[in-house]
Amino acid sequence: MDHRPRNEPPEIVPGDRRLRTNLLLAAALYVLAGLAIGPLIDWAITRGGPADAVAYARLAEQKQFLATLAYSLWRILPLLVAFWFGYRVFASAKLPPGGMKRFPFAVPRIHGRTATMFGLLLMAAGIMLLYRETLVLLRNALG
Repeated sequence: MDHRPRNEPPEIVPGDRRLRTNLLLAAALYVLAGLAIGPLIDWAITRGGPADAVAYARLAEQKQFLATLAYSLWRILPLLVAFWFGYRVFASAKLPPGGMKRFPFAVPRIHGRTATMFGLLLMAAGIMLLYRETLVLLRNALG
């Protein structure tokens, strides 16, 4: 339960500029890693490969399988982070979650049932998207 009067504005937890910069840097590195997956697979598969048409067809099938696997794993990483953050909010019933001394963005402090529901929402969204991504991976890898 929230114990403050109804017309009082919520307490705002200020964001940490250095942590926000590190988060944006990690997001940029994540995008660059995603852009590098395709060329890395090409490089790994075609090193010293034969020049006949049958071999290129086999290499194309291998590349399709490896690219499907690599991009699916790459897309699953942020979903796992969202699920983990939702679990932290749910377990502590606070936003920002307990144990996080710094937070990258300014957020209103939320306690109790509202924070628990927010954590459950993040966890449910993470699970649904992970399920969808797993189905896409299986369909593309097997079919």
